[in-house]
Amino acid sequence: MEIKVIAKLMSIKDSEINLFKRDYVTLVELMNNLSGQYLSQKEAIEQFASEQASVDNVDAMLNGRYYLQDMQKHANTLHLSLKEVEKQKEAAFETLSSAVTGLKVLEKMHDRRLKDLHSMHLKKEELESDEVAITMFNKVNN
Repeated sequence: MEIKVIAKLMSIKDSEINLFKRDYVTLVELMNNLSGQYLSQKEAIEQFASEQASVDNVDAMLNGRYYLQDMQKHANTLHLSLKEVEKQKEAAFETLSSAVTGLKVLEKMHDRRLKDLHSMHLKKEELESDEVAITMFNKVNN
């Protein structure tokens, strides 16, 4: 009975690990996406800033400055989002590692229980064999 319970727990833990793996992969993909957006935004800022150097109209220069500030705010938002996703990814990895460790513990418990069950079965066979031998000995001597 205990072996079945441990096997069921192992199955549940394995399913849990698969979910954690999917979450982790999703976070890695999100992090890569945000990182790409952030780098693109930084490149756009640099390009726009270099183009602004050639503007000779004051209004265009002011509009460009506001646009550049908006681009920088967006880049900062992307950077903060990226940092948050990195934290979530690290937490997901820790959770995944913990779940894997839990599964390994359950597997060891399961293996030990199977060995114990096998040992008990062998001991039972040995006792039954001894009982038969004693019964035969008693029949012969009586």
